[in-house]
Amino acid sequence: MPRLNHPDTLLSEIRDLRRRLQLLEAGRPPRQSMVAPTSPASSFLPVRPEDWPGTGSGYWEALLSAEFPAATAIEVTVAPGPGTEGEARVLLDGTVTGAPVPAGKHRLLLPAGGRVTVEARRIRGEGLVRVMAARED
Repeated sequence: MPRLNHPDTLLSEIRDLRRRLQLLEAGRPPRQSMVAPTSPASSFLPVRPEDWPGTGSGYWEALLSAEFPAATAIEVTVAPGPGTEGEARVLLDGTVTGAPVPAGKHRLLLPAGGRVTVEARRIRGEGLVRVMAARED
C-alpha cells in the first residue's frame, strides 16, 4: 500500500503483492483433482463429451492426471468424434498398466497408489478423441 507523501517503489509494490497473495491463498480451499473426485458430493465431472479433454494427435498425449494414495478402480470412457477411431491407456507412475482401450466405457483396476495419467491418441479419421476418467467408489 502506498504511504502518504511517499512514492511507491518496486520493493513496496512487491511486498503489497505478496501480502495480497497470502490473503488470497489463505481463504482458498485445496485444489480438487480433475480425475479423482474425493466423493460424489465434492466434485462434478463434465457430462457432455465435447467438454472432455481431447486430442487429434496420432501420438500418445496425456489428457488427465491425478494422485491416488492406494490401489483403486477407475472408469475410463473413450469417445472418438464421428468417423474417428481412437484409444486410451492408463499410466501409473509413468508405467503403462494394461493394454490400450478402444471407444466405450472401461473399468480398470490400479494395483497400487501413485500418479495416474490417462493418455489418448487418434488412430483413424480427422476428429478428436475425447477421454474422461473417474474413480469408482
